[in-house]
Amino acid sequence: MATIRIPESAEPLLPFCRTSGSNGPHIWDTYADLIAFLAALGYAHDVMPPEKPRPLKTANPIDLSTFRSRGLYPQLLMLAIADRRDWLVSKSPDEIAAITERYTDSGAKYIHHEAEVGSTDVLAGKILEILQEGRVPASSKTPTI
Repeated sequence: MATIRIPESAEPLLPFCRTSGSNGPHIWDTYADLIAFLAALGYAHDVMPPEKPRPLKTANPIDLSTFRSRGLYPQLLMLAIADRRDWLVSKSPDEIAAITERYTDSGAKYIHHEAEVGSTDVLAGKILEILQEGRVPASSKTPTI
């Protein structure tokens, strides 16, 4: 089964997950929720890094079945289909995972850029601002199915 690795660029965001064991503030329940958000944010800003991101060594990869059980897999699947402009990508879980990892990296880097990563409070405030303002723009990408 394919897995999704958390990129190094997302490390400062892990404490915002309830499952991290930190005192909060908690924006996401699980790392899978964080990944789905960051991948969508990266895609919405039309930025996909040309290279494979470096995985975070301190976090275990997340099996795609976790995304399925949390109802997040359709989002990742549609992101992959839209990126490749080909529905046949749905037959390749490894490619879906790779596309998700790259967009997750982009989304994390976007938040870092927007927040100019200072303190945890600044980062949390910027994340909440993005969520509240609905600043995820409509993408210019249109898939052909």
